[in-house]
Amino acid sequence: MLATDTVQTSAAVSTTRCGDTCPIFPGKRYEDWQLNNPAGLELDAVHPIHNEIGSRIRDLITELT
Repeated sequence: MLATDTVQTSAAVSTTRCGDTCPIFPGKRYEDWQLNNPAGLELDAVHPIHNEIGSRIRDLITELT
């Protein structure tokens, strides 16, 4: 769960299938990343999900700087 103070001080908020359970603050950039749930997967199946998260984070940093 996202901490309210963290969201309030962030330039962008990225979630993974958070839906209506995450706090929403006007003026914040929100992205809901539809990623596969790694729970119960073998390590070799988790690597592509990990790599996708890393790629999205790098892209977001580039956009914000």
